[in-house]
Amino acid sequence: MIFKRRAPVDADIDMTDVNVDIDTNADSGADINGDIDAGKGVDPENGTLVRRKSAALSESTFRAAMKRNSWLLALGLASALVTAVRLWVADVVVMRSPAMDPTLTDGDRVVVSKLSYVGRSPERGDILAFHPPKMLQTMRPQATQPFLLRVVALPGDRIQIQGDKLYLNGELQSEPYLTEPGTYDMAEITIPPDTYFVLGDNRNDSFDSSIWGIVPAQQIIGRGISIAYPWDRIGDLSP
Repeated sequence: MIFKRRAPVDADIDMTDVNVDIDTNADSGADINGDIDAGKGVDPENGTLVRRKSAALSESTFRAAMKRNSWLLALGLASALVTAVRLWVADVVVMRSPAMDPTLTDGDRVVVSKLSYVGRSPERGDILAFHPPKMLQTMRPQATQPFLLRVVALPGDRIQIQGDKLYLNGELQSEPYLTEPGTYDMAEITIPPDTYFVLGDNRNDSFDSSIWGIVPAQQIIGRGISIAYPWDRIGDLSP
């Protein structure tokens, strides 16, 4: 459709002088702006084609949303990865007592491997991370966090303590990790199946199996393998 407009109509001019021609060849689906590109309009001041602001704004908003969503996706994946690692591979357990001095001190962050006991059982000398057994919680209800203590006897072992001497199956054991000898006695007992006897390296200031009993296998979290914090104590915990 093409409009032809003459000079502005004066009151003296006959209206029959105004002609309006309609291009009958125009495409019936054509927009009133003719062949103006989609997303563009006509600048009312100079008649030039300009991109519509709404289209530019939509594109900018879309890009911002995509960038924001990319960050959220990355954060979500990182969070899922950390959760998976903590559930199945390794975790950090805080030492909350002086029971393992000087090997571990109160406040140490210890990396605990959850894969150490896949296909094998704890061994003597391992630093065991475990959830508090029922007897421990009965004696100390506020103890809800994981414990870290050293394995000294395995299922089937006979253990006896006489002051500074620890006997396993009748044999005196060497314990180089102790800094001072124990000052208590414990009559010989036999460790039941699927349980472990644990003691602190700080033998005289340790809330351990000599007080509350054995650790069932199902309470075990994993093996302490290194100190992660504080920085000046970072190191390996291999026996």
